[in-house]
Amino acid sequence: KMCITISSLVMMMVMMYGVVEPLRIATSGYYWDYNMYHYPYQSVTFSCVVAKLHTPDYLVYCWGNHNFGGDMNTTHPILVPGMENIPCTDVTAGQNHACAIADSSDVYCWGDNTNGAVKPGSNEAYVAPYNVISGAKSISAGLNYSCASL
Repeated sequence: KMCITISSLVMMMVMMYGVVEPLRIATSGYYWDYNMYHYPYQSVTFSCVVAKLHTPDYLVYCWGNHNFGGDMNTTHPILVPGMENIPCTDVTAGQNHACAIADSSDVYCWGDNTNGAVKPGSNEAYVAPYNVISGAKSISAGLNYSCASL
């Protein structure tokens, strides 16, 4: 039997498309579905990476089925629109949203905001990255939420 983990699969994709020096990888964009035997399983819908891809800076690239991130449904890593000139140090992904920490410690989030995962107090989806907070040291995203430690 051959076992391939999600992270090794993502790393293979990153390397296939010429991403050099990956810094952080996020693969927690997921949904629950049922297979033909009616057993629930978890499936990754999109992934993001902070990496150097023909640029001197670490930027955020995403790929997969990311319906709430604008036109980002792709099989290869693309630069997140609106983050082209924002070097980053970390990225995290929820079910239908993602967040990144910029070199400046600002947190940018984009995607589905049904439960305030991108911008608290709002339910509006954000196609363009929204500057949520400054001074973050780390970030984490779950199904429909995001957290930052300051």
